[in-house]
Amino acid sequence: MALSTCQDSSNSVHNNSPFAELNAFSVENCKFIEKHRHEKESAKHDLQIQIADTLLVSGLYWGLNTQSILEVEALEPKWCAQQVLDCQTESGAFAGSQGHDAHVLYTYSALQVLVLCGYPLSDVPLKEELIKWISALQNEDGSFSGDEFGSADSRFSYCALACLALLNELRSVNVPRAVSYILSCKSVDGGFGMQPCSEAHAGQTFCCIASLSICGALHHVLSDQSLSYWLSERQNADGGMNGRPGKKSDTCYSWWVGASCCILEKEQLLNWGTLASFIINHQSRQGGISAHLGDEPDLFHTHFAVAALALCPTIHEVPMGSPIHRVLDLDFKNRKNCHEMRQSFSSMCADTSMSTLSASVSVYIVSMVIFEMSFRSVPLME
Repeated sequence: MALSTCQDSSNSVHNNSPFAELNAFSVENCKFIEKHRHEKESAKHDLQIQIADTLLVSGLYWGLNTQSILEVEALEPKWCAQQVLDCQTESGAFAGSQGHDAHVLYTYSALQVLVLCGYPLSDVPLKEELIKWISALQNEDGSFSGDEFGSADSRFSYCALACLALLNELRSVNVPRAVSYILSCKSVDGGFGMQPCSEAHAGQTFCCIASLSICGALHHVLSDQSLSYWLSERQNADGGMNGRPGKKSDTCYSWWVGASCCILEKEQLLNWGTLASFIINHQSRQGGISAHLGDEPDLFHTHFAVAALALCPTIHEVPMGSPIHRVLDLDFKNRKNCHEMRQSFSSMCADTSMSTLSASVSVYIVSMVIFEMSFRSVPLME
């Protein structure tokens, strides 16, 4: 997408839509992109940029998946796929960026990026080594560590199982034992924590529910009234979701809670209209979506807020339609190798919905991939 195309994209949003007010800022966002493209060389040694370097693979996933949901083509898929492949280690697993250690979190993001880029996972280099590396992360109790050095966490169980599901290699681990560990992470108040006997949290609850879905073990929690109550209690009076009791709303929990309810087929637990309004109200005039009102927008919250909107049946009477995968958080349209993959996950997939958000959001995504992801030379789609 050339910069002039970014400016023209504002015409795709109807004047009477709730997003029309923000379209005027797309030009400013284009200038923002151009400015940081020229300044990338001088900013290479900035401390913040160095810290963000480990977020390259995750950042590419957040940006690419959001753009796919919004039906925006901005980053060149071949370039993005190559950036991810360059982060692969000798173990077959992926690091967050070149020169760093491999971790299951980044390995999952890497596979998600490759899917979004239309790269066949059957052709992933060192595939057998990758499968062995992931399988070796499973512990005796069924849990998974994030790498060969770290402790177990229900997030890592989800990432490992999702990776193996995408690679069609769930048979390489002990699935019943993995299910048993996940169920042991259930808290007394109904949600799930990162480990047994830990506090329930919306992010970990999503990871555990999604893991059970991948393992074909959702029947363990489908009739769990305490889990349903815990999820319904995550919606605050402002329409947004919190991660645990007593906390204020945060846009990223819109996905963790919303997708959990959708996987359980209990969408009625939430007020989707007020949730959609909450998210839209957090769209920044400079582009992107922030965690809280008044905060700076960031790519992480922009992605999970937009993904949550893809679950909503309607947004202010604007029709939507996007096949967002509620377990794998992947948008499956317009990708050569995704139809087959989506069919293989049909039991976990549902036709959901999405409309084009403000042009300023889509332009913001491009700017953040350029700005935050180490100022690499990012080719834009012409």
